[in-house]
Amino acid sequence: MIRTRWLAAAMFAAFVSACGATGGQGGIEAPGATARSVLTREQIMNVSTGNVYDAIVALRPQWLEPRGMDSFSNPGQVQAYVDNNRLFGVEALRNVAVLDVVAVEYYDANQATARWGLDHGHGAINVRTR
Repeated sequence: MIRTRWLAAAMFAAFVSACGATGGQGGIEAPGATARSVLTREQIMNVSTGNVYDAIVALRPQWLEPRGMDSFSNPGQVQAYVDNNRLFGVEALRNVAVLDVVAVEYYDANQATARWGLDHGHGAINVRTR
C-alpha cells in the first residue's frame, strides 16, 4: 500500500516535471515546440519571397494576427524587431530582405512583455540578421 502510493507520487512528479519543462531563450521553446516559434534561414529561403513579411505570411501567418485582450479605444498590435531594434509595426518587415536573415522568432505576449516591457500584449516578432 505504501509502496503503491510512493510509486504513484514518483510517477506524478516525473509527469509534472516533463510537462512543465521548457528551455532556451529568445523565444525558443522546448525542442518539440521550436517549429512553432522559430523560422530558420533554410525555411525562409525555401519560400520564393523577397522580404520577411511575405515569408511570415507564407509560413506562419498566425504570428501577424493580434491575439488576446484588447481595448476598443487603443487596439494593440504585434510588435516587430530587427536584431532587438523596434520597428514601427509588422508592415515594416516588408522592408527587410530575406538574404540577411539568420532566423525569425515569435514571442507570445508573456515572453515579449518579459523581454521588451509593456505594450507587447499581442506578442512580438524578432528578426535576427547576420
